[in-house]
Amino acid sequence: MTAIRTRRSIPQLSKAVWPGTWSTLVARLPAARTDIQGYERVRVTHLASASDVRWEINYRRDMDPELLDVPKTRRLLVADRVHDIVAASILGRKRGIELWTIASTQVPA
Repeated sequence: MTAIRTRRSIPQLSKAVWPGTWSTLVARLPAARTDIQGYERVRVTHLASASDVRWEINYRRDMDPELLDVPKTRRLLVADRVHDIVAASILGRKRGIELWTIASTQVPA
């Protein structure tokens, strides 16, 4: 199961720095997952890996990309791994929502 996390912003601060804390919006959400690609890069002191994933969820008004900026205010949490949403779109006539995410990790080389 997937969890959706939401970020609360502090409106008096600049939008360039998106402050706030993450809290759980939905604790358990059924979602179809399609792994698109995974890759690794060696940096100076770390091995960095990332994966691109496409998700499909049922339509939810609180995840509608036409009503709010989903990539800025939402992310997915799956088995303690954060998937940052980079794009969201409506499928059909509000049949569902497609989410494109990237999940990255850094481990010592």
